[in-house]
Amino acid sequence: MIGRSIYWEAELTARLRERGRSAAPRVQQRVRDVTAFADEFRASLERVATLHGTVYRSSSDRDMWRKSLEPLTKALDDPGTSYLERRLIASSIAASAKTSSAARAAGWDQPVLKMLSSDDAIARLVGSIAAAQGRLLASQAP
Repeated sequence: MIGRSIYWEAELTARLRERGRSAAPRVQQRVRDVTAFADEFRASLERVATLHGTVYRSSSDRDMWRKSLEPLTKALDDPGTSYLERRLIASSIAASAKTSSAARAAGWDQPVLKMLSSDDAIARLVGSIAAAQGRLLASQAP
């Protein structure tokens, strides 16, 4: 996914620059804004990919999955991390929770109420974050 996004970003940026040369100044400003966003998006993708690559992959699936969360959660807690990067990290964690057997075993793919009552401390934390963000229906409130 990351490779396709970078290719798409480069193609989009090149096309917008070509159109921007013949367009009015207002359109050129929009082109600069989109290009800046695309550059920030690419940089954020590269940082998230670097965070994923920091895990030593010789332990069990569960340990490896938990260790891969450490650098991601540290980046989420860092106030200097941009919103876009935090969003990408959260998406990455959510995707791993759906695809990882270790994550499913810990209860991360369960509805929020089951996560809140899980034996796994991290699953309870994720469930409480989801509940605090208002992802519970009125009938689901504890």
